Amino acid sequence: MLAILLLFSCNHKSSDAAADRKRDVIYRRKDGMAQTFDVFTPGRRNGAAVIWIMSGGYFSDPPGENGELLIKPLLDHGYTVFAVTHGAQPRYTIPDMVQDIQVAIRFIRAKARGYGIDPEKIGVYGASSGGHLALMLATAGVPGDPQSTNSKEREPLRMKGAAVIAAPSDYLNYGKTGVNGLGTGPLAPYYGAFAFEETAKNGGLTQITDEKRRREIGRLFSPINHVSSASAPTIMFHGDKDLLVPLQQSQIFSERLTKAGVPCELVVKPGYGHDFRSMSDFLADMEKSAQWFDKYIQKAPRSK
Repeated sequence: MLAILLLFSCNHKSSDAAADRKRDVIYRRKDGMAQTFDVFTPGRRNGAAVIWIMSGGYFSDPPGENGELLIKPLLDHGYTVFAVTHGAQPRYTIPDMVQDIQVAIRFIRAKARGYGIDPEKIGVYGASSGGHLALMLATAGVPGDPQSTNSKEREPLRMKGAAVIAAPSDYLNYGKTGVNGLGTGPLAPYYGAFAFEETAKNGGLTQITDEKRRREIGRLFSPINHVSSASAPTIMFHGDKDLLVPLQQSQIFSERLTKAGVPCELVVKPGYGHDFRSMSDFLADMEKSAQWFDKYIQKAPRSK
């Protein structure tokens, strides 16, 4: 699911972007494992940040050795970039992944000053399954809990801007109205991400098989159902020949954003499937994303 991350991070020479990379910052320990992100700090910072969700096929790995090549336009525009990983399928499902990303965001916001960024100026970027997680953040608008004894839980999840590539947005209307995409059809190879679980009476985990409950979870984790006037301005890129994530997913999401009065732009790639054709093509769209962030993150009003 969107092999572009592996393709470009492994097969190209290092970028000439002047950026410092700090690897494997632990934002959480879960099930005896460390969950991490890498931080790319540009030579000239603009005080804002972009969360880069490392996800494809609901798997997640840190950027490759020359990962800064993929985000050169963001770095050139002065954005500090956090490349965040999450628990991967088949061990973890989409609800787990969303929670991981939320924890990472709150961790970053709580320590924003130490990274030289304004916690009020953070955007999110993702492709394919990473795009879905990005849209979950873009539509969250979840405030922090001021009563929490955990300082990180007091941090809100609001994003000021979003850029996504070929992102699923509605798993219960996948390609057409009424089509269930919860690990079926083109998403059948990724069923592990949709094998939703609950805690059993004996304290262990058991898979949820009741179709009504599965649909409720699918609805809850379809970002289109959370669009509001508080959602982040979003730019979307999508190929019109994409057989894995139908173009319809971006079309209905952009229509919902527009109806809610939220700035949105859908860039349709004629003749493109789920992957980009060249590095230059990818970077051109990344440059558009950077310009989008300049417009909506840098000029965004501060929260009251």
